[in-house]
Amino acid sequence: MKIIKSGILAVLLLLFTNTGIGNAEEYQGGGFSENEIIKEGSNEIISDLEVEDRPNNLSSPDAAISLGPPSCNRTHSHNVATVTMQVKNLTGSYRSLMWGFHLTSSARSFLGPIVVVKMPSAAVNGKAINTPYEPHSEGASYNFHGSMKNYQIKGQSYPLKKGDIVNLSWHITGTNPERYGYRYLTCKMP
Repeated sequence: MKIIKSGILAVLLLLFTNTGIGNAEEYQGGGFSENEIIKEGSNEIISDLEVEDRPNNLSSPDAAISLGPPSCNRTHSHNVATVTMQVKNLTGSYRSLMWGFHLTSSARSFLGPIVVVKMPSAAVNGKAINTPYEPHSEGASYNFHGSMKNYQIKGQSYPLKKGDIVNLSWHITGTNPERYGYRYLTCKMP
């Protein structure tokens, strides 16, 4: 039941991140089961609503609208996991996106020593695509990595290109099935 609820949550998050309105928090986020987040460097569990020191927090929603999503070619930090992305072939017509997904020490403490990381949903330019990442079961300190050069919508393949908006979401389950986490982000291909 928890997996179904978190899968639904991931789909809803993907839909909300495609709206293009609101503040910069729409471009990335995450949390833990029961809407709990662990503040980095602490064992204290706090409500998702109490966290105000998230990365990329802009004070004005209008500023986020004009800026749009951050570049994919950077590190995206959050209490759940840090996602480091690199874009290849910046001068060519088509791009390749690589990422490393690394759980924070607080997330590792919360989830346990072995985790399964899945990507339940992904989209490019607001259209759902076949997810470019298969589930991996590894030690919690593992650098879960993947890449994407082409993506598929209904069986047709398209190359990533400059200006594409990429949405990725991850679901993490730990050794205790009652504890899970999720992480999502939206970025723009440079």
